Amino acid sequence: MEESTIIEKQCTLIKDLGKSLTTDQVKSSLDAIVVELNKVKVLTNVATIQQIITAISLRSTHDRAFSNANLLDHQLFIIIRNYYLTLMCQWRAGEALDSCSGRVFSQIAILFSDLCCHATDTDTDSLKRLLIHEPLINELCTCLKEIAIDGKHLQDEHVEAIDYCLRAINHLEKGRVEIQSMTIVSTLLDSIVICVCSKHFINMFKQIAEFEKLNAVQTLLLDTCTDFISWHDAGRYNDTHIAVRTALLNTFTSWFENHLLSFRKLSKLAIKIIGQLSITLIGGNASDEEIFPTQIREGYCKMIDQLSSILNSIVESETTDEISTALTRVLTQCLYSLTMTNDLRTYIKNKHIVPLLLKLANLEDETIQFHVYRILAAILTEEDIKTLTNSSKIANVFLKFLTNLIDDSSRTPRFYNLLRSLKGK
Repeated sequence: MEESTIIEKQCTLIKDLGKSLTTDQVKSSLDAIVVELNKVKVLTNVATIQQIITAISLRSTHDRAFSNANLLDHQLFIIIRNYYLTLMCQWRAGEALDSCSGRVFSQIAILFSDLCCHATDTDTDSLKRLLIHEPLINELCTCLKEIAIDGKHLQDEHVEAIDYCLRAINHLEKGRVEIQSMTIVSTLLDSIVICVCSKHFINMFKQIAEFEKLNAVQTLLLDTCTDFISWHDAGRYNDTHIAVRTALLNTFTSWFENHLLSFRKLSKLAIKIIGQLSITLIGGNASDEEIFPTQIREGYCKMIDQLSSILNSIVESETTDEISTALTRVLTQCLYSLTMTNDLRTYIKNKHIVPLLLKLANLEDETIQFHVYRILAAILTEEDIKTLTNSSKIANVFLKFLTNLIDDSSRTPRFYNLLRSLKGK
């Protein structure tokens, strides 16, 4: 039987029998595929590789069968990763990828992203060995720097394959400080920060109000990179935060200034990007006594004014729709993040913002209530809080969020910030 026919038979078996195959039977099929792939001519046949990726992707989506350490450690996944790396090197070197190679380039990255998105803690070591791979990370870093510094690849649809690979690593490292702390992952973060601080990111961000859908490059910079940074918490937070705020705070506040009256026209997409960027732009790990440089403090104070203005407009309208609710969630989270220093807390208190916050707390949305109550806990004394008519409701909201957060390792930073806002209350 010809090699390609053997591979086709095994792929069909994996696709068609689905859940009826045992793990051992799947492993046997993967073994047979590897034997044929090790024959050089077959390994260079992109159509064959695509057939394998399609079969594995369908099986993975169908029943998560590959979310199992025995299978994720299989040599086939190493071969697939190396094939992806070869395609990336060719593409980055300027070689044109034919249509089939281009599809496979993205399909492999999408497969990795899917596996990591649904990974359990028992899968972590296998996926870490697969994707936290120095040659792969080095190529990703080089590609990101080319985008940030030279604007290279900005018009290239194959950036989608880079985007999904970064999403895979992001899914894998969320809440797992032991992965985030690895030197090679820290190097990747540096390259991502360079992208977010670049003029290309700034130019794209200025246009987010006009976007209903992002193309591949916009998705990479505005969504994936900001999400990667916002979830990274491994002793690098402050350095990253300072770099991002230095590069983007003025752009951020200027953008808000231009949209104070048109915020209701924002898309869900724009609101999502604002939320992800603001987590790092504002920061949540500042010490109580930290004093910001004058220009940065002025930017934060301006942001507080802008957030208050928009939230006031939302409350006064007395009508809430999906967009205004989503925006209120993001803006109240932003405002809470700005309560982390004594200086900015004092500025917020002096704006006499409590009546506004109490009106926002009446909105029937638990996330908004949670953020509002955190702000109140930060800026009011314990005696002040006791005078509020809804103090028992505040306690219940905090208790519910504490219960939800305590067993979710991916949200550890948020858990500690919640405890910090409750300190002494």
